[in-house]
Amino acid sequence: PDKVWLSKPWQALPRARSFAVQAAALMALLAIPFFSVHYWRESPYIPIVPGIFQSYRQITDGEIVPVKMKNLAELKERLTQRVDGQFAPMAYDFSSMNIHLVGGLLQEIANRKVLVAVYQGNGLTIICYTFIGSDGDAPEIAEMFFDAGKGMNFHQFFHTHTNAVMHLEGNINCILMSQMPMPDLLELARAK
Repeated sequence: PDKVWLSKPWQALPRARSFAVQAAALMALLAIPFFSVHYWRESPYIPIVPGIFQSYRQITDGEIVPVKMKNLAELKERLTQRVDGQFAPMAYDFSSMNIHLVGGLLQEIANRKVLVAVYQGNGLTIICYTFIGSDGDAPEIAEMFFDAGKGMNFHQFFHTHTNAVMHLEGNINCILMSQMPMPDLLELARAK
């Protein structure tokens, strides 16, 4: 009783009201982290690239298996239906390199729908991730290359042994990922 830890205004409040105010302040302080985490998880601004690198690893390790598809027309039709026609996958034809479409799937990464097309051949796997986004989806470490002929920015970046090239067409982003050398991957992205 001799040691007072409350300030004089708090002591002046009647005991029940003081308790109610203290309880409300404590609840507000406890709610701040909860709502911060909830906002962060529901925010559309969660960086998407780390989730795409994780998806690439899961697909190449066989943890996630794409739905088999025979050709690019089937890929576009089936995946576009999966997002109710909001956008279509950016499909590539790598057949001249003896790399062919294996399949595709829809994933939700960083609270966004992402269309995934998987190509394999000659010991390589190339995966194309298509989603609604902007140039701001490129990570800060990305090196930007401007293709004057196409009037388009290409962002190149990597993680461990996986290279990635991102480009934007309208409001649709495409990230190509592979373990092939970065100059070759950039050339593939630019050739579309």
